[in-house]
Amino acid sequence: MIASDVVRLLKTSHKIALISHIMPDGDTLGSSLALALTLRQKGKEVVCLCSDPIPKSYAFLPGADVIRRPIHSDADITTVLAIDCSDRERLGDCNNIFSKATYTVNIDHHISNTSYAHYNMVDTTAAATAELIYQLIRLTGANIEKQVATCLYTGIVTDTGRFSYDNTTSVTHEIAGDLINCGVDTNWLNDELFNKRSLQRTRLLAKALDTIQVCGGGSIAFIKVDMAMLRAVGADDADCDGLVNYARDIDTAEVGLLFKEMDNGRIKVSLRSKNHVDVNAIAAKFNGGGHKKASGCTIAASMDEAIEMVLKELESIMKAAEV
Repeated sequence: MIASDVVRLLKTSHKIALISHIMPDGDTLGSSLALALTLRQKGKEVVCLCSDPIPKSYAFLPGADVIRRPIHSDADITTVLAIDCSDRERLGDCNNIFSKATYTVNIDHHISNTSYAHYNMVDTTAAATAELIYQLIRLTGANIEKQVATCLYTGIVTDTGRFSYDNTTSVTHEIAGDLINCGVDTNWLNDELFNKRSLQRTRLLAKALDTIQVCGGGSIAFIKVDMAMLRAVGADDADCDGLVNYARDIDTAEVGLLFKEMDNGRIKVSLRSKNHVDVNAIAAKFNGGGHKKASGCTIAASMDEAIEMVLKELESIMKAAEV
């Protein structure tokens, strides 16, 4: 059993690095922080690394303030875990540390995972990587304190869309229930995650909604956000979280898309589907991935070119599937 092997490895390791993926979300951050808190309780020296800044919407998480970018001396850490990273590219600037480690662990739930580590704890039936971290912590025999539970619950509630996505299972609810019993304040946490919106984010939403277009007889809807829009309202990348859902939620749409210009000129594409379209297959065409109903990719092209490329692939797949 891979989980048991990972527990044994962690028990014999003194210094451990936990890597969150680029453009971090609630699952990678919550999972990393929960495991870090648990390992520190057991006397381990743990560093939490991420190539990109932590979105301000997750700054409240216990321990979020000590997540940092990798430094040269981190290459001496022998045990390195990649958390919620489907492939090596998702490690970003932490890739060098991962490649030099004596022992590497890949804990993830994405169907596009490439099993790139010495130990690959990958379960595509899990709704979130936080479910796997929960199981790992339980296997160590450690108590799940309130702070740990809060981090894990964050990973689950964000990756399931507040338990609304069809990746949510009875196991998901069982774990969430146990975390509530461990002290999670769901009212406070839901406010932090979903009910607080800055003025900048609200203004960005107004501009983004004004760009919505539909095609394919209304079965495809998409939103465009460029750097000029972000600068105009003083918003940042994190303020784009959730925008794609406004496209997906249009009543006639089967697929919703968000095309967002990044500061390097590339276009980040977020894809969401309702029922019949495997958007992971679309993302894979552009070296991306994720889940059947929620995936993403990055394209080195202009905004208009990226839209044309993705829509061409999407319309082809939908036509073949008679959607």
